[in-house]
Amino acid sequence: MVVQKEGFTVVGLRRVTPRGGGTWELADGVNQTLEALCGHGCDLGLCFGFGTDGSNDYMCGVEWNGAEAGLSDICSENSLDCYTFPPAGWMLVEARGKISEHALDKGWARANGMLLASGYKKAALPTVEKYISWDNDADSCHVQIWIPVEKR
Repeated sequence: MVVQKEGFTVVGLRRVTPRGGGTWELADGVNQTLEALCGHGCDLGLCFGFGTDGSNDYMCGVEWNGAEAGLSDICSENSLDCYTFPPAGWMLVEARGKISEHALDKGWARANGMLLASGYKKAALPTVEKYISWDNDADSCHVQIWIPVEKR
């Protein structure tokens, strides 16, 4: 399913790490800051791309619902990074199931297959994973995969 979404801003921690998703391991202190500023901790993962060495330019964060005015000061004061998406079309795919059975990887495989079969191509924006739930103890996850798209 492709939906149009207004522009939005994500606030969080952006780093290049040696492997995919490694930024989550660095985000512990950021969660408390984001909870104080936004009411909840990181639930979005933005992938800006991978290096030839397998490194990942990745951001853990939350959608900013406050005023844009002064946001750069808030980010600077709290050692946070900001990224603003323009209005765009997004292909949405649900990944739900057991973590141990690679539910998220299977969701990405399904999303990429759907993209190839559609009349769309990936737009030049980061992809987004929205973590609805992730429970290692229960071996269960529910993640929305958002792929920015444009007509071929």
